[in-house]
Amino acid sequence: MLIRRDISKELVLTRLGIGDEMATYIAESLCGIPSIECINLSDNRLTDAGMAPILKSLVSIPELLELDMSYNEIGEETSACLAQYMGRKDCPLKVLRPTGPTCHGRDELTVEGGRASRRKREATSISRRRWPKWRT
Repeated sequence: MLIRRDISKELVLTRLGIGDEMATYIAESLCGIPSIECINLSDNRLTDAGMAPILKSLVSIPELLELDMSYNEIGEETSACLAQYMGRKDCPLKVLRPTGPTCHGRDELTVEGGRASRRKREATSISRRRWPKWRT
């Protein structure tokens, strides 16, 4: 078992070009990584084939507070998995950075009580320091 209490609680996999096949392997590995609060999967050429297995594996991460899925394709299967995950009473997720024609990684959804609300990211936001720079 891995103990990571003094190490970063972020899993940053941004802009690695992971693709769907590698994403399925990552999904299988997520349950074995303790103390993860943030996962950044932005800009990895992911589609339903890669995103859906990852979202299904998130139930094994009770500490997950932030998820960045920006610059990936979110299709019907991913949307359904995301709705199912966020609809759970024990869903710990507080911030979701989705993708779409209007947000392009600069908006985020704040999740409270199973309801999501969209807000623009501020330049002075704490999350700005925690995540890699966004494309302009």
